Amino acid sequence: MKGDFKMTREENTAKLAQLRSDAEALVKEYNEAIQNGKYEDATKADTKLTDTVNEYTATVRRSEERRVGKECRSRWSP
Repeated sequence: MKGDFKMTREENTAKLAQLRSDAEALVKEYNEAIQNGKYEDATKADTKLTDTVNEYTATVRRSEERRVGKECRSRWSP
């Protein structure tokens, strides 16, 4: 996928939706691993989930920074 600074609003929305879906699948994988006593698999799912949540958070933060920057530029432009 393109660098985040070049993403359109639609691409950003799609990325966030995909990350949410990935996180939901990883939670399910984690819970199933715990229920089946597969703690090594649960640890792997937990690590992937942490990475996914961190990426989601960073994407939301960048999106908000871009929105605020655009709003500020429009207020101060001649």
